[in-house]
Amino acid sequence: MNLDLTQLQNLLNKAEQNEALLNELQKQFKKARTVFEEMEKLLQDSYVPKARKTRAADPSAAPDADAPYGRKKDGTPKQRPGRTKTA
Repeated sequence: MNLDLTQLQNLLNKAEQNEALLNELQKQFKKARTVFEEMEKLLQDSYVPKARKTRAADPSAAPDADAPYGRKKDGTPKQRPGRTKTA
């Protein structure tokens, strides 16, 4: 493999340019990474999970001893849900 000096010089120049480009890309990547880390911190600090709302105790929903399964619209007790087992 015979290389003359101009080809060798061109090869060395390209290698230097590639190395300079690589260093510049690494700097830009570090900047982008720090920006994303700062954004992540801001988002985590401002995030507040939603709490479940507690329901107020409804006095009409209290269990009735005479109607444990609730009452119909006319006020009579509802029957036990499901089919009854017969022998």
